[in-house]
Amino acid sequence: MIIQGRYRGLTVILLLLTLLAACSEKITSSGDQGMELHVRSYVGASLDITQASSFILTVSGAGISTPLTTVLLQDAGLLVGSVTVPAGPNRLFIIEAFDDASVLIYSGRTTVDVRGGDEIELNIDMMPEVPMIKLSPVHSETLQGDRLAMKIRGFNLPDISRISTILASQRLIGGGYIQYDDVVINPAFGDLAYLESWADEGGAVHLDLGSRDPESFGLTDGNGFVEIATVYYRTHIYEVSPFETVTFFPTITLMEDRDGVAIPDPMALIYAENSVAILHDYWSRLIASYGMSASSTGNPVPVQDGTQNGHDGIATGTTVIGNYYRQFNGEGDYITVPDADLLDLREGITLSMRIQVDSLDLAQHPRMSIICKRDPEGAINYELLMRHVSSPDHFAEFEFRYGDATPHIYRAVIPNFVLQGWTQAVFSFEFGDPGSIILTGGYGGPTNYEGEWVVGDGSDLPPITNGDLLIGRDNAEVPSFFMGAIDELRIIDHVFTTELIEYYLTGE
Repeated sequence: MIIQGRYRGLTVILLLLTLLAACSEKITSSGDQGMELHVRSYVGASLDITQASSFILTVSGAGISTPLTTVLLQDAGLLVGSVTVPAGPNRLFIIEAFDDASVLIYSGRTTVDVRGGDEIELNIDMMPEVPMIKLSPVHSETLQGDRLAMKIRGFNLPDISRISTILASQRLIGGGYIQYDDVVINPAFGDLAYLESWADEGGAVHLDLGSRDPESFGLTDGNGFVEIATVYYRTHIYEVSPFETVTFFPTITLMEDRDGVAIPDPMALIYAENSVAILHDYWSRLIASYGMSASSTGNPVPVQDGTQNGHDGIATGTTVIGNYYRQFNGEGDYITVPDADLLDLREGITLSMRIQVDSLDLAQHPRMSIICKRDPEGAINYELLMRHVSSPDHFAEFEFRYGDATPHIYRAVIPNFVLQGWTQAVFSFEFGDPGSIILTGGYGGPTNYEGEWVVGDGSDLPPITNGDLLIGRDNAEVPSFFMGAIDELRIIDHVFTTELIEYYLTGE
């Protein structure tokens, strides 16, 4: 839905807002014909607004004599509305959410300059205006095998020294519950508070948080806010293919003031905001998979993608060994996968492969590219390579690169003996989060190998490239070729945690 047109200096805005609080609305210019408003909901948005039934948008600012208001209507999980806003600086956008009794329960605001031809980013956080106990998923979508984490928080509460809560859950499939794993008290409390937790037979998690010295330390801050704890759940024991939805329900069973006096019937005064998490089969984020076997013949030789995405490659050289892996000779063997939008990874990346490195002369092969997605001699979306194999110190280096003219480069050192036989290597990274990198190798208890950013710091997002995906070489002016064997190469557009890698490799 796009509204465009000339309005004598006015800008027509189409407003789409998701029911998640940490949403971002992006106004993209359409020349002198007006603007479009696009909305993105970020994974891990902190607020699910289920208590509200009506929403009002108000816009004010210099030159707007009477604030502009419009009702936002719910449509397929979005809030939809339109308003005509004069161009100008410091336009104040306010969204208010009301319940069935017309009580204001959420509000959010932001100020931006509205100018024709500009690209504007709005970030509006909807915060509770009433006493509320609510849940915030660390990630609202989680892959099976990873840790599902749910923060439990209170807003606009009285000055209390103790609070007891129950966190129940219900799976969409079968109506059961999701199993509790662990709970971590908010570290900001330090030694000033204690937390007791347990799960009952129905799967509900009970949390009892209390101040160790109520006379001098209360649990809430000056705004009545408290973050109680983060509750973790087991996700690897469920069949979720391809996904399933889990709803979580918080309640408060007890609140005590600073004098230790219980506040009667706390849930009569406090809104309870549910939360929903989605569990995906981790295979659902698989972009491409190459078994490297000779499953088909032809000239040129095709290398089939095992997913339904159709990213088949073409082998130049390479030798299929035992009909289950490919040998690369380090001189001219490689696989070309034609450029495709899905192959350009934008947020997270996980590269997994079985790899065996041949004994090499360092002078002949100081650098070997394993997988490379970049423009020829230009921007790199991602590249994983090896350096200094068979170096005198008996160590080798994995190197990951991405970026434009000056790429970000991360290196991790591994012992050469790890590569003397087959090893399972998994590299994972969330673009823009330097500390999220994980590199593991080996079998039966994968070992994390430490590394560091040697150029750049990994804080930028990746460039999108038009070059082909290359396996076994790069497309530099003087290409570097891989010498060894590769099997079970998988490309996943999601960052893996240590727990998820362990599940991915062992199934446990």
